[in-house]
Amino acid sequence: MKSKTKKQRGIYFLTFIVCVACMSLLGAALGTDYWVVSNPRREVEQVGVVEVNDMDTSYGERFRGTLHLGLFSGHKVFDSGFGTAGRAQDLNVVRLYVDTGLFNYSLWITTVIFACIAVLWGLVAAIFALINATSNPIETITGPMGLYLWNGIACLVSLLSVIMFIALFYKDINKSALTIADRQNLWTSKDLTHVGVSFWMIVAATIGFAVNVCLVAVSGIQVKPMSQTTAVNEKSMDTVIMY
Repeated sequence: MKSKTKKQRGIYFLTFIVCVACMSLLGAALGTDYWVVSNPRREVEQVGVVEVNDMDTSYGERFRGTLHLGLFSGHKVFDSGFGTAGRAQDLNVVRLYVDTGLFNYSLWITTVIFACIAVLWGLVAAIFALINATSNPIETITGPMGLYLWNGIACLVSLLSVIMFIALFYKDINKSALTIADRQNLWTSKDLTHVGVSFWMIVAATIGFAVNVCLVAVSGIQVKPMSQTTAVNEKSMDTVIMY
């Protein structure tokens, strides 16, 4: 393999930085609880508490709530007409599933698994990007071909995590992000829920890995097919044996 130019080494170091940024985004997405954001309201007109409509400014902030959920935890504050003081409540997403069957467990666990796998492949891509930026790997799999592969896999599994969560959101959470008890108390979140910043972090990570594939493509390095590399290695071994 020819020695890399300064430009090529710079591109590989840039892919390393992008990999680190993508892993940070994935870690932040997994660790924060803003995958789902909702502003539920209580249908008080059904229980005769007070008639409330969208033009009623005197009760506009009452009988409203805020709710945000991550993959593992969440938080909610509901105003039942007496203010929000002392009504904040932390939520355990796994417990919500166990107690209420709020969402599809298979879609939730695959979202988590694919996001975690993306972090691992992002780490592999970052390591080999740094190796390529500082040296000339002999094996094809550790060179540019490897960078295509590692970033491509990381991009794919990140995308799968995004797809799984979108399916989860539109299948279950968008219809209702509330517990059975909240729904029985006439709280509703239908059409009042949207994906939050934590979800967009994993989307950004997916784009970042795709950008890395493009960066490797424009680096100017010619990638040898694996079969060609194997043939060259076998020829070298034959030469060594003859001597």
